[in-house]
Amino acid sequence: MAYQITQTITDPGTAPARTDPDNFDSRADAFLAVLSTWGAAGTGDLNVLKTQMNALSTAVNGYSTDAAASEVAAEAAQAAAEAAEDAAEAAKVISVASANAAIWLVGTTYAAGDVVLDPSNVYMSYISQQAANTGNTPSSDGGTWWVRITNSVQGNKNVIINGDFSISQRGTSFTGATVPLNSDDTFLLDRWILLSDGNDIVDVTQQSSGGVSGNENYIRLDVETAQKKFGILQVIENKNCKSLIGETASLSFEAKVTDITKLTDIRAAVVSWSSTADTVTSDIVATWEAEGTIPVLAANWTAENVAADLGVTASWVKYSINGISIDTASTANVGVFIYSNDVATNDTAGIFLEITNVQLEKSSVATDFEYRQIGDELARCQRYYFRVTAGGVNDPFFIGMALNTDTGDGIFYYPIQMRTVPSSMETSGTPTDYQVKVSGGAYHALDTTVPAIQSATELASGIRITATGHLTSLAAFTLSAVNSSAYIGFNAEL
Repeated sequence: MAYQITQTITDPGTAPARTDPDNFDSRADAFLAVLSTWGAAGTGDLNVLKTQMNALSTAVNGYSTDAAASEVAAEAAQAAAEAAEDAAEAAKVISVASANAAIWLVGTTYAAGDVVLDPSNVYMSYISQQAANTGNTPSSDGGTWWVRITNSVQGNKNVIINGDFSISQRGTSFTGATVPLNSDDTFLLDRWILLSDGNDIVDVTQQSSGGVSGNENYIRLDVETAQKKFGILQVIENKNCKSLIGETASLSFEAKVTDITKLTDIRAAVVSWSSTADTVTSDIVATWEAEGTIPVLAANWTAENVAADLGVTASWVKYSINGISIDTASTANVGVFIYSNDVATNDTAGIFLEITNVQLEKSSVATDFEYRQIGDELARCQRYYFRVTAGGVNDPFFIGMALNTDTGDGIFYYPIQMRTVPSSMETSGTPTDYQVKVSGGAYHALDTTVPAIQSATELASGIRITATGHLTSLAAFTLSAVNSSAYIGFNAEL
């Protein structure tokens, strides 16, 4: 009887890589699906290969007097063993690449937050939950090790939206002369509220090529009025923070300042709102207090951690606040507040606080920042605010029908369902930035009134325009821009 190795190792496919986030989940799923079949009892690739190798080994021993047969069999066995070893090594390499982890070793002491691959469980990724962790293998000790792969598969571990400040529908620069202004309690970069001890305390801009990697978008807070505290806040919708309430969370972000002698005290807090869900006081600071003293929060807001000076430097560094218990009774919303606690030392205009990659997650330790597809991040922002800004002359906004020769109504559908019925529609405030045109006619600027919402739902708004004498009753018209200053925006922020 001829003995030979016929079993092959199923190719797990292209390895998932963090550098290719668009394909990471699908490739990781495909790899794990193949990997799980390798060790299946009786039929798994490695078990079948083992059986064939044992049979071949027995035959080789029986044919020990036949040098030629022994040599052929040995070569075949060696080739099979090398193939099995290569496959196992490939599994390790792919797992290490996807999890950015080391293989777990007996006797090694691991710190809280360390990530390892368990060789006894097809190199599954685990994260240590305890310091000085020298216990059992990860797969056998769920109290000490947590499976880590769920985070990358879910794609929703970070409850912060626009944590890398890549979305800026309202604009990219905000000063004391822009719309909107750089005033206290104002939404500027998407989902982020500027809070400051007065108005025009800092200019706010979206920047690029920053962060620890040097490739991140980031927010820059540029001091305009010295000796005043300031910061940024994001409040998370009730539906999106239920997984955090009553649990342990961790906050992380990257930051730097341009003068460590002026901006010497940067702090961060996870805050909870314990009144009506999604009906929050967005200006969460009641009293900013003196330098070095933590601000007093407004009614129904509670800091879940004691904000301490993080020692932010003049270089980009990632800062983490781990193990925050979100346990305030009746918590309905959760927020993140990052701020400068300097007053007297902050005595010079033109110095910067810069922040990026803000992440709040349900975990006892902070993990790597979660990158999402830009279209996904934009859609998440548009649930709360949506703007169409004209690129130039005659850029259209919507089509409507004239009610008479003076007024007309149009319907504007949002790209996604908004959080609630928009509270208002934003415009440039100048009627002559907008114009109407009836089919076959000329363009005419609006009179004395900007477009305004007549009725609205979470899906669309009915908008009325006035162009006295320039419409044809029951005829269609187009509303468009006279210049690049024209825009329409819909606000459903918390």
